[in-house]
Amino acid sequence: DHYLRKVGLYFCGTSMTNRKGFPKTLIDQSRKSEQGSYQWQQCQTTGIVATRWMDKRPIYFVLTGLLPEDADCFVTRHDKAGKDLRVKCIPAVQTYNAMMGGVDVSDKMARLDKSRKSYRWYTRIDRKMVMPAMVNAFLIYQARGRATDL
Repeated sequence: DHYLRKVGLYFCGTSMTNRKGFPKTLIDQSRKSEQGSYQWQQCQTTGIVATRWMDKRPIYFVLTGLLPEDADCFVTRHDKAGKDLRVKCIPAVQTYNAMMGGVDVSDKMARLDKSRKSYRWYTRIDRKMVMPAMVNAFLIYQARGRATDL
């Protein structure tokens, strides 16, 4: 983190609560908080901010460079009747949603690849190399604005 801050790079991502150093005071077992509420803590030495934001269930973020109280942000959610709801969120949610593209697509594609297990090591490696290449090719295709004619 210190090196990243020195060169002017910041990070924002979700975190699991059982990670080493994650503040235990943010972990809420009851899930009785209302949608849009949040809590956060900042490490004094590193400047890393750990945040718990309540959507339908709690989502935990770890980030630098953004404080949850910096701006009023909203995301659109749908209720059971299909109506759109504006839910207050933290800036980390908007940043994460805007930048998450490739990793989540790759993880989703990896879960879909449940083809037959092979004992030949080179076929497994081939599959593991082709899937990310396909995801990257699709993301490049999409970035050039040609995804609408699929």
